[in-house]
Amino acid sequence: MSDAVETDRRLLTVTDLRTTFSIAAGDVQAVRGVSFALDRGRTLGIVGESGCGKTVLARSIMRLNLGSNVTTTGMAEFAGRDLLSLPMADMHEMWGMELAMVFQDPMTSLNPLVRVGRQVTEHLRHHLGVGRAEAARTAVDLLKEVRIPEPEARLKAYPHELSGGMRQRICIAIALACEPSLLFADEPTTALDVTVQHQILNLLGREQRERDMAMVLVTHDLGVVAGRTDDTLVMYAGMVVEQAPTGSLFDDMRHPYSEALLRRCREEVPPLSAVDDPDHRFACWTPVGSPEGSEAFARNVAEGLPQAVAVDLTAPSLTGSGGAS
Repeated sequence: MSDAVETDRRLLTVTDLRTTFSIAAGDVQAVRGVSFALDRGRTLGIVGESGCGKTVLARSIMRLNLGSNVTTTGMAEFAGRDLLSLPMADMHEMWGMELAMVFQDPMTSLNPLVRVGRQVTEHLRHHLGVGRAEAARTAVDLLKEVRIPEPEARLKAYPHELSGGMRQRICIAIALACEPSLLFADEPTTALDVTVQHQILNLLGREQRERDMAMVLVTHDLGVVAGRTDDTLVMYAGMVVEQAPTGSLFDDMRHPYSEALLRRCREEVPPLSAVDDPDHRFACWTPVGSPEGSEAFARNVAEGLPQAVAVDLTAPSLTGSGGAS
């Protein structure tokens, strides 16, 4: 692919992004030096345990971490504009129109006192300036698109009158209303049963492909990104410890945390670097599959350090694994 074509497809470039929260006990570095790029129409998975910084990263890019105690530095260039340096008035106009987010808890992201119809049409009327009747027609079409039965009746309902899966579909419809170029899906299947989780993930994937929309899928579950994302970042303690095309990551995991979601390094933090494949980088002194990694794992066992388990994504069984970085 030529440089010109590749540049034209590039939608988001994040460089050395850092987010710090100042609290009474001191500064908390929630995101520490994250960099990545995302092209139009592609899906990026961000994976890690609760508290690893993945949600803060997504909210930092969208400028949703509001408060006087939050500091974000670095660069998040979206379609040629650095989001971190834009006035908040400009960001307000971009929310919904160019950038949108599906939050993990639809019950708290939807207003319980406002009917669904008004919440779906709000962005349409504000950003596109359409009339009430046209907005209502578009809202019905959106609800049909996200597979909600009897959409006209659902628009008159309050959020508490709908199931969890239906509320999440409403949130997706709201996020897609103004056809954004980039969608952040933050743990979109939390608290949903397995069947509904599958339906929601399939829905997001279909909408992403049909709209040629870029998507960032944030999750704690490696199984969610497998087969659903083009590239994956694995985060721990606010840092990226491994990033690669998703297929390469699952074929050849190099960081123990990626394989076992174990724990962070105890001494010096290793740089994010590549060995054999320039597109597959990892931050570990003792990568999985190396003699050093096997020795480190043996030392952990001998020292009685806590070991985690890695989920075998091809079978329901669990296998013990891990290693020190």
